[in-house]
Amino acid sequence: MCFLTGSVDNSQYKSFGIYANKDASWKIPLSLGSANAVYVEDCMINYKFFPTYCCSDVGNGGRAVLRYDAFFNTNLGSHGCESNSSSLIDYESYHNTFTLNIDSTWGYAMSFRGGTGVVFNNTVNGNYNYGRLVMLYNYNACHDYSPNGCVPCTGYPCKQQVGRAPDANGNEVLEPLYEWNNTFYGGNGDITLGNSTCDTSNYIQQNRDYYNDTPRPGYVPYPYPHPLTIQGETGRLLNLHKTVAPGKVNLDWDVVSGATGYGVSRDWGAVSPVSNTTYTDTDPAQVYIVYAYDSDGKIIAAEGVNSDDQAPSAPANLQATAITSYSVSLAWDKSDDNFGVIGYRVYEVTNPVSIANVSGVTTATIFNLDASFPYSFKVAAYDAGGNESAKSDPVTVTTSADFTISGQVTLKGAGLANVVMSGLPSVTKTTADGDYTTTVEQGWSGTVTPILSGYTFTPPSTTYSGVTSNKTNDYTAAKNSGGGGSGDSGGGGGGGCFIATNWNKAFQSSEEMYQQVTSTLILIYLGWAFLFRHIRRNESCV
Repeated sequence: MCFLTGSVDNSQYKSFGIYANKDASWKIPLSLGSANAVYVEDCMINYKFFPTYCCSDVGNGGRAVLRYDAFFNTNLGSHGCESNSSSLIDYESYHNTFTLNIDSTWGYAMSFRGGTGVVFNNTVNGNYNYGRLVMLYNYNACHDYSPNGCVPCTGYPCKQQVGRAPDANGNEVLEPLYEWNNTFYGGNGDITLGNSTCDTSNYIQQNRDYYNDTPRPGYVPYPYPHPLTIQGETGRLLNLHKTVAPGKVNLDWDVVSGATGYGVSRDWGAVSPVSNTTYTDTDPAQVYIVYAYDSDGKIIAAEGVNSDDQAPSAPANLQATAITSYSVSLAWDKSDDNFGVIGYRVYEVTNPVSIANVSGVTTATIFNLDASFPYSFKVAAYDAGGNESAKSDPVTVTTSADFTISGQVTLKGAGLANVVMSGLPSVTKTTADGDYTTTVEQGWSGTVTPILSGYTFTPPSTTYSGVTSNKTNDYTAAKNSGGGGSGDSGGGGGGGCFIATNWNKAFQSSEEMYQQVTSTLILIYLGWAFLFRHIRRNESCV
């Protein structure tokens, strides 16, 4: 039986698309492991006639769960906001098999162009020519790409890129993609980056936007089979229950019709056979998955539970370690947890939505702040069970001030364009009117030197020390004087003229070409044209 978007069909699907309400869907909180998705389960998808196309496409805020399916000669695709009006939100792909046994250009089993998700317990065989389980793309960064729902991205994070999803308040936040327990050609399957020409690695980074060989903290799959496929049948679901006591977790479940055995996985480890419908663990894990098997060893039901209900302790000793006009660096003491802290979320006191999320460290830097402005921050710890601690005591800081360094560069009273003002914190050139301006932080020190080939400047440079106010400095430019040549090959002057007095030496090459005329000589050599008139040894260039 093949279940697709609420209908039952015994046919073999060739392709399908899953789309939602575009950016409006990105205002609905992420809910992995819930019923809030389109489920495609127990399907056989055979794309034998079109081996270069994806069998699926998820975009425009779509959310898809593909599980216990068999894919032949195809792969799973998606679209970001660069080609749809908005990106997919999430993919959950697990317990699927992918087989490619015909010639094809595909080099991966799955691709993500945005959003987040989980990819685990899949098996891939065949001749995917790049040898990749999952490829990540970020066409937002391709500035020559014709965008649809978003403009080309110039800095992290790009709109709806991989590793982003809506939070409880409908705000787009960091939500990494996780991969674990996948088999690719008998070995380990991982996530890799695609389209390097679009600087994907500058926007999508491992251990921030995606994790390999790492279960998603606190994730539990939705019960299998999907209740909509049961059509009122009884005895098809496990109906798993837990009882948590100090140092002990007890599990029990219903008898599943047709099951000849059960198994339990602790924290996504190996499945241990169980002879009845109860399980006791005196070394508690966080996540348990219970499977029911038929006589052929096929999984006919599965359900998970998270046993961790205890939140970490609140972080202590929050302090600001560095302050600029646009950023604040924070540090705090490590929190404690019964299973271990997974990460920390940073909050601005006036905003209930976290503004930063870090893992494995007790430091964070908050960027894009306003200069000379007061901010208060708090930090909370969270564990793999999704439990968040109480927030720390706040720390209040004021960002430093910004000041401008500006002026004009003139040549004979008129503005001189394209003069590079070297030494400033950012690349600064003069405008068509000769003006320049840039922003520096309070206390900035440095030496500014105007540079333009063929010109000298007065003053030649300006040194600043500990800037505490706006500064204005003008420069006067002078064109370098020309220089004559001497000797057999002449000299190079400021006007770019070349004088030759010994033609044979000056223009010998693999294709020797010259012509001399009494009053006028035109010489063309490798694309350069020189006009000489009344040439004499000490003739100057005008």
